[in-house]
Amino acid sequence: MSIVKTEQDAGDVLQESFVKIWKNIKTFDEKKGTIFTWMLNITRNTAIDKYRKIKKIYTREKNEFIDSGINFKNTDFIGIKELIKQLRPEHVEVINELYFKGATQQEASESLNLPLGTVKSRARAAMKELRKVFKIITTLWFALFNGF
Repeated sequence: MSIVKTEQDAGDVLQESFVKIWKNIKTFDEKKGTIFTWMLNITRNTAIDKYRKIKKIYTREKNEFIDSGINFKNTDFIGIKELIKQLRPEHVEVINELYFKGATQQEASESLNLPLGTVKSRARAAMKELRKVFKIITTLWFALFNGF
């Protein structure tokens, strides 16, 4: 909802995400991360795609500029913003551009005045660190809810 802004679009994104998850569950690899982060990324990417499609249609129809900033307000309930603050500052700025503002890697490169390769490397390094943290959190979560 915080990405696409309307309930109807959020519902479409949710349904589309469930279908993608259902159809692609065989591609999930627990070596690359948890099921939660895999599903979260599918849903986030679907929402960003929907937002960009809406933005493109609106811009074309109205011929107006639309702010491209995406605010992930609801990530606070799982503490993602706090976890990201623990990363190195250069990783935080890249993650903010890519994940919280919904920029492409090229857009982030231009916005941050960094080479595209640097943006990709920093994003990859940040995600690697976050995966470690999420693995610990998910292990604890499963232990708590499965009675150790």
